[in-house]
Amino acid sequence: MGLLEKLKDIINVDLRGAKFIEYKKVIILNQPEKKEKVVLDEETKEISFNYPSLQKEEQKLLTQSLKEEFDSGEIKEFLERTSEERVEDVRQKLPSVRNQRIIDFYKEKILPKHLRALEAALYVRSIFETGSSVAELKKEIIRKFGEDGKNILNLCTAGYFEGYIKQVYEEMAFSDSFTIEKFQDFFTIITQTSPFAIFVSKDMSEGELSGEVNYKIQTHRRYGIKFLAIHGIGRNNIRKIHKIVQELEEETDLRVMINQDRNVIIVKVLF
Repeated sequence: MGLLEKLKDIINVDLRGAKFIEYKKVIILNQPEKKEKVVLDEETKEISFNYPSLQKEEQKLLTQSLKEEFDSGEIKEFLERTSEERVEDVRQKLPSVRNQRIIDFYKEKILPKHLRALEAALYVRSIFETGSSVAELKKEIIRKFGEDGKNILNLCTAGYFEGYIKQVYEEMAFSDSFTIEKFQDFFTIITQTSPFAIFVSKDMSEGELSGEVNYKIQTHRRYGIKFLAIHGIGRNNIRKIHKIVQELEEETDLRVMINQDRNVIIVKVLF
């Protein structure tokens, strides 16, 4: 069932034959002064929803339906528009050489939903770097992309897409058994565990890593978090991580799961 068919069950809207039009762009408006809930533009192939005009239940059902259509690829573009200036701002900031280089690198390497979240994260980072507030933009990303979007935004802000994650891909690509699917699996693990992870650098000594791991385990336990992820690239970092894992297995009752591909490792410590 397409979005237009779902609309009939979500919002009382007259489709007027619009079901025969292939809509590919969805725009969320924030115009509380207007009462119209939905605008269908057959010329531009846009569906615009005025969020403040919807009832609470309509908002909930619409959000769920949009996510399903977006993830399936039925909707090609999804914008939140509070003004024409916002849309123009996106057009100006995303094509920067720096941002475009990142998008070009990850295109066809990560899942489409993750690439869209990365594009949004790069836009937010560009706004942040001008000194402007990005609080509302962060909320938009979380609303559109959920926890993955929030984690991708944090990784992007910290520069991991130019550094660590790119290095993961380059290390994995050397393997004869490398596939894009393998990298996508690693990328998914990285995004899902990043809030509860340690990224091991070459400058981190074994003693520093051991102390950080034990501190994180104690902290996570205190707040009811059931695991700790440890990420590393390169032989020296992998050696350090394996030594810490051996210590954990010998001295504690913690369970350890290791996912390693060539010179890339992700360890998940369960407690």
